[in-house]
Amino acid sequence: MALFRTQLAFVRTLAKFRWSPLYMSAGMRRSGSTLLFNILRELLTIKYGARLVSGWIDDLRQLPTGPAYLIKTHHLDLLRLRASAIFYTFRDIRIALVSDARRFDERPSLERVDEWIGQYTLAKQHATLCLKYEDLVASPVEAVSSIAGALAIDVEPEAVWASAANLESPASGNYSKTTLLHPQHRTGTGDQDWREFLDPELIRQINEQYDWWFQECGYPGE
Repeated sequence: MALFRTQLAFVRTLAKFRWSPLYMSAGMRRSGSTLLFNILRELLTIKYGARLVSGWIDDLRQLPTGPAYLIKTHHLDLLRLRASAIFYTFRDIRIALVSDARRFDERPSLERVDEWIGQYTLAKQHATLCLKYEDLVASPVEAVSSIAGALAIDVEPEAVWASAANLESPASGNYSKTTLLHPQHRTGTGDQDWREFLDPELIRQINEQYDWWFQECGYPGE
């Protein structure tokens, strides 16, 4: 029965998009995924105009119809099979855990790491482009150029970056339905904050279980 409900929800979602192109802005939590979303929103608006429909996946049913859709998500569910293109961001998992705990009061745990690494693995199989947060921040214009190239959109990447990077978070209340930025969205988490913030036993478990991931992504170990 649960599988049937999942399949039915997927069919209803497909009916929402009909034949319109669907772009997915995915990513690990606290990995620049909202920044990626706004870069994509800027680029796709150039291609489809102001009628581009964009938003958070949980707000899908409330979104209007349009010529193309840009949906942000942290989970690549069955919808990935319908996507025209998928873009994904990731970050040093230890830093992401700290930032998530500071912004959303989420308890760091190995279960969360398991989930996030599972999504990373899925993204490596299905994403059009995977972006490392640290590379995005270090070379933003180059990253925007790569994203635009994957979309076959001719733009001035400097202008797109300037627009997306300078968006302001709401002063209070809920997240912006346009930019998806939360109040106090940026936590200012440093690269080494995890050493003091995370439980030493959790650090040991993460490093032991996901040493392959740190090596694959080029992150330093303990």
